Amino acid sequence: MNSKFTLCLLFFLSAVSVLAQNKVLKGRVLDGTEPLPGVVVSLVGENKHTSTDLHGYFIFNALTAQEYEVQLSYFSYSDKRELVDLTKTENYTFQMSAASGNLDEIVITSSKRLSEAKAINMQKNSISMVNVVASDGIGKLPDRNAAETVQRIPGVSIERDQGEGRYVAVRGLPAEWNSTTMNGHRLPTAADEGASRATAFDFFPTEIIGYVEVFKALTPDIDGDALGGSVNFITKTAPAGFTLNASLGMGYNQLSDKGVYSGSFTVGDRSKNGKLGYIVNLSQWNRNWATDNYEARRSGDEGVYRLELRNYTGERQTTGLNTGVEYQVSDQSKLFARLNYGKLLDKELHYKRRIRFDKFNAATNTGRIELQNIVNDLNFDFYGGEVGGEHHLSKGTLDWSLGHYRTEFYYGNIPDKANHSYLSMMYTQDNVPFNADLLEDRGNGMRAYWQADQGALNTGNIFDYLSDANYVDDPKKMKFTNLQLYKVGVKERDNIVASANYEWEPSSDFKWKFGAKFVDKERSAVFSDEFYGWTGAGPTPVLADQQPYLVGQPGGTDYLKPLDTNIGTSFGPVLSKEGMKDFYFNHFFNGDLTLLKGDSEILAEGRGLGRNFKVREQHSSVYGMLTYQINDQLTFLGGLRATHTNTTINGYNYQQEEGETEGKLTKVKDTKSYLSLLPMLHLKYTVDDNTNVRFAMTRTFTRPDFGYLAPGERI
Repeated sequence: MNSKFTLCLLFFLSAVSVLAQNKVLKGRVLDGTEPLPGVVVSLVGENKHTSTDLHGYFIFNALTAQEYEVQLSYFSYSDKRELVDLTKTENYTFQMSAASGNLDEIVITSSKRLSEAKAINMQKNSISMVNVVASDGIGKLPDRNAAETVQRIPGVSIERDQGEGRYVAVRGLPAEWNSTTMNGHRLPTAADEGASRATAFDFFPTEIIGYVEVFKALTPDIDGDALGGSVNFITKTAPAGFTLNASLGMGYNQLSDKGVYSGSFTVGDRSKNGKLGYIVNLSQWNRNWATDNYEARRSGDEGVYRLELRNYTGERQTTGLNTGVEYQVSDQSKLFARLNYGKLLDKELHYKRRIRFDKFNAATNTGRIELQNIVNDLNFDFYGGEVGGEHHLSKGTLDWSLGHYRTEFYYGNIPDKANHSYLSMMYTQDNVPFNADLLEDRGNGMRAYWQADQGALNTGNIFDYLSDANYVDDPKKMKFTNLQLYKVGVKERDNIVASANYEWEPSSDFKWKFGAKFVDKERSAVFSDEFYGWTGAGPTPVLADQQPYLVGQPGGTDYLKPLDTNIGTSFGPVLSKEGMKDFYFNHFFNGDLTLLKGDSEILAEGRGLGRNFKVREQHSSVYGMLTYQINDQLTFLGGLRATHTNTTINGYNYQQEEGETEGKLTKVKDTKSYLSLLPMLHLKYTVDDNTNVRFAMTRTFTRPDFGYLAPGERI
C-alpha cells in the first residue's frame, strides 16, 4: 500500500515537474511602435540567450513557473533589465530607447528609428556572413528600385539599364550565378532575352521593402543555387500600431526636358486586441528620361567597322503593390497572407545612326550611313501570393508557407496586337563624304583602327568621320532598307512553392533546425526576329515619302555636347512613332513587304531554336543544421542541404537534307535530373562587444540558364 502510494506520489511530482518545465516566455521588443530586430535577450543567471527576429519577437522554451530577470542589449540603445513572472503570464512587451548623448545646445530627435542600429544589430548577432539594410535606411537614400538598395554594400554590384539598377551581382560573379529572393523564395525570372535565370529588379520599388539581407556565405536553410551569394528582399509587414505614410515627389530630367513624378502610400494597423494586423503599400513612379551614347563595333582585332550614334527618349512607369495580413490565432500560433504586384512599362523611342566604315569607297572617298527608327513598349509584370503560419511548440518553433509566383516579359501592341514587337525601320544613304584619314585596309576591308592598334582613331577625333563640315542627312536620298519585327515573349511560373521548417532547442547551447522545400516551375519562351524588304510595284520608298511624319531628332543638335562635339548638326529628320506605324499599316498587308528569310531568325527556317522552348522543373530540398554555442565567445553552425532537380525540356530540331533548299522542323523532348549535396560550416568568434570574427566553408551550385537546356539543334 505504502509502496503504491509512494510510486503515485513520485509520478505526480514528476508530472508536476515536467509541466513546470514547459513554461514558455514570449516577448516583443519595441521602440515606440517600431519593432527592434536583433536585440540580444538574456535571462540573468540562467545562461540562456536569444535574439529578436525581424519583427522584434523572441521566445524561450522549457522554463519553470517562476520569476525571471530579463536583460535586453542593443547597439546604440541603453541596456534594460525587467522582471517577468511566468506564474501570471507568458507574454510580455518590452520598450527600449536610444542611448542619449550629451550636447551642449542642440538635441535632434527623428521619427525614423535608427535604421543603422537595426542593421548593425542584425549583422552583429548573425552567425553567418550577412549585411542588412533596414527600410528607414533605404528611405534616406535616392534609390528608386530594389536593385539599387544594395549597391552600397561591400561586395555587391548592380548592372544598369539606361542608368537604373536592374540586376544584382555578389562578389563579382554574374547576376545569374547569384540568388535573388523575396521573403526567402527565389522569384521566377522572365528576362528579355528569354534564357537567363538572373532576376531583374527594376520593377520592384523600394517603398514596399522592409529589409534587405545579403548573404555572402549561405546556411543550409537558404536555397543553395547561388555561387556568389543570396540577396533577400523582405517586404513590409503589419506594424505594431496605426501607421500612415504618404509621399509625393517631382523632378526634372534635363536631357529629355520633361518631368519626373513619384508617389507612395502606406497604411497599416492592428485590432484593439492585437490579434489582427494589416498593411497596404502602393507606389507609383513615372519618369521621363533620355540618354545619348555611342558604340564602336569591332570584329575581333579587325578594327572598328561600324560606329553607332544612339539617342534614346522614353517614359518609364513603375508600379508596386504590397499587401499583408496576419492573425494571431493564439499565443502560440500566427497565420499570415501576402499579395504582391509589380509592373515596369518602358515606352521607348530610339534613333540609331550606323556609320559604316566597312562600306567606304576609296575611289570616291564616300561611305554609308544607316538610320534606324525604333519604337517599343517593353512590359514586365510580376504577381505573387503566399500564405503561411508560425507555431510555437513546447520545445521549438514550426513555420510553413505555400506560395505562387509568376512573371512575364512582353512587348506592347506596337505596331499592332498581332505583331506586338520591337519595331525598327531602317533607311540607308550612300555616297556620304567620309574622312579617309581615319580609315585603312589591313586586309580585312576598310576599318577605323584605334591609336592603341597603331591607327588614327581616338576619342578626340571619333566624330570627325565626315569630310564635309556642312553635310546633313538628306531624306530624299535615305532609301528604305528593311522593316524589323523583333518578337520576344517569356513567361515563368512557380506554380507551387511549399516550405516547412522546424527549429528545436533542447538546451540553451544547442539548436537544431530541419526543413523541406518543393518548387514546381514552368518557363516558356517564344522568339522570332523578322526582317521585311521592299517588293512593291513602285520604286523603293525614301524617307521623304513619309513627309507628314518627319520630325527633328530629340535633342539632335545637342547630341553628346559634353564630349565637345557638334556632330548632331549633321543629323537630318527622323521618322516619328506615328510615321512608323503609318508605314507598317500602308505596306505590310498589301504585298509591298516580303519576309527576308536569309536575314531573319524564325523557327520555320531552323533559326532561333535555342530561344523557343518550354521547361518544367521540380526542385525538392531537405536540410538539417545544428547551432552549438561552444562557449561565450565561440559558436558553431554546421549542416547539410540536399536538393534534387528534375527537368523536362521541350524544344525543336531542324533537319535539312544535303542538296535540299528546305528542311523539316520537329519537336523534341529531353529530361535531366541530378542531386546536389551541399555541406556548410560556419564559425563565429566574439572578441568583444564590438568585434566578431567569422569563418565559413560552404558548397553551393548553380543551375544552367534555360537557353543552355533547350535541346534545339540544326542538322
